Amino acid sequence: MRPRDLESEPDGATTHLTVVDRGGNMVALTQTLGAGYGSKVIVGDTGLIFSNQMRHMHLDPQSPSQIRAGIWQRLAQVIVNVLDFDMSIQEATDAPRFVYGGPQETGDAIAPVWHVEQGIAAKAIDALTEMGHRIEVVPREGGAVNGITRDPETGVLVGGADPRRRSYAMGY
Repeated sequence: MRPRDLESEPDGATTHLTVVDRGGNMVALTQTLGAGYGSKVIVGDTGLIFSNQMRHMHLDPQSPSQIRAGIWQRLAQVIVNVLDFDMSIQEATDAPRFVYGGPQETGDAIAPVWHVEQGIAAKAIDALTEMGHRIEVVPREGGAVNGITRDPETGVLVGGADPRRRSYAMGY
């Protein structure tokens, strides 16, 4: 691929899969370029393209997007829904979410805004607004989470597929 071939942006640049084998081992794998063709930097003649996902990260220790260890916002919300609100993986995946930041965060310019999906309680939106946060209510925030849970008593596996993207839960 030549750099001039990277001029148009494709839709989507992230693939995720979650797998459980017959031994019960679970793996979640996410491959993302961050945006269409990522950073548009190709490693020599390998065809591998560097991600530009770090564009959402900042050095400012006050930023929620500060570079540090942790899990991404969307996944954390789904985990909280499963563990704290006793939702199934599908209910937790379907539930409205919010994300801090957005694609306007590049370089060292932080333009924080909460992208809040329709369906988040007005009380929560009002509280964030009162704290001085900028809120943008959106039909969907764009990210997707998929997962599998295992019932600790029965061992039954249940998959959840995010309706925000072309996602599927399959088993055999």
